[in-house]
Amino acid sequence: MRDEKGPDPKVLCVPTADPRLAHLGDIADLEHFYKLEIQHFFDVYKDLEPGKSVDTERGIWAGRTEAEAEIKDSQERARQSTPAR
Repeated sequence: MRDEKGPDPKVLCVPTADPRLAHLGDIADLEHFYKLEIQHFFDVYKDLEPGKSVDTERGIWAGRTEAEAEIKDSQERARQSTPAR
């Protein structure tokens, strides 16, 4: 996924304590319709913001391992961009 500023990864998370979602351990466990619904949201969520855009055509559904790596990478970028106190 990309927005007007470049790559814009998203991570889909579910609460571990919710028994209704206990069967979701990886993206392959998510029903196809829910993927379509989420994709549609990201297709339109910036429509009302002037000057904003989004391109989901190149987006891919990656698995849990990739999501965990993205979270770690994001945390590291945040640490590097935060001034020392």
